[in-house]
Amino acid sequence: VIVANFVVIGNVDDDPQREIVLNTGKIVDGRFYTIQFQTDKVFGDRIELLDVTGDGYSDVVGEFSDRSLRVFDVWRTREVW
Repeated sequence: VIVANFVVIGNVDDDPQREIVLNTGKIVDGRFYTIQFQTDKVFGDRIELLDVTGDGYSDVVGEFSDRSLRVFDVWRTREVW
């Protein structure tokens, strides 16, 4: 079992409600608390939501302990960087 130790809240898709984004790679619907998206990779040790791709939707930017970054586009369900 992987336990999330970093959480951010924001809208990462096209519905009006915000999502709960866990650094473990899970995104939970902020209204119904169901898993909306899950990836087999963690987003990072620390995460933030920023629109890196410029498409109007927040992307998950993860920072790892070795100072490397990972950017995940939730809207297109793919790693960007």
